[in-house]
Amino acid sequence: MYDKTIRLTKKTATQLIHQIKSLIPQTVEKNGMTLTLAGVSWQGVGGTGANGSLIPTSYTATASYSAVGSRSYATGYITTARYSGDVTLTTEDILYTLTYSGEPIPPPEPDRSWIVWTLTAIFAVSLGASIVLAVLYFRGRRRLRQESVIPPAEETQEKEERNEANE
Repeated sequence: MYDKTIRLTKKTATQLIHQIKSLIPQTVEKNGMTLTLAGVSWQGVGGTGANGSLIPTSYTATASYSAVGSRSYATGYITTARYSGDVTLTTEDILYTLTYSGEPIPPPEPDRSWIVWTLTAIFAVSLGASIVLAVLYFRGRRRLRQESVIPPAEETQEKEERNEANE
């Protein structure tokens, strides 16, 4: 933050018959700031006197205004940047300084999600193969029963008779 005096000088009144300060504005606006009257200087114009001295026929007023203003401004900037490679900057008016602090950022952990996907695919293929094999096995068994000479009911009855004979 800083304070600064703002000044403005301008002709405010011309062709006045007398030097009348009340005709001069007491305040003016400049860049949104109100400046107050600090002083007035008078300039006589035209006329001559009896002895050869100059007696003005009119006056021009030049007023000076001033005010004290304060402003705040940035004294520096802080930023964070991720970079890779060389850092170079060439400018004529601005100096950039890079300060490195802290520890290096560790590299990210490797992505291991492929393991989960691979295991899921192996499980799905194994399950599918098991189902196909089970279906083929039971179809084959059924086909063998149908092609055999002894029908399944007779085969069961024959087994029961053998068991009874063995007992």
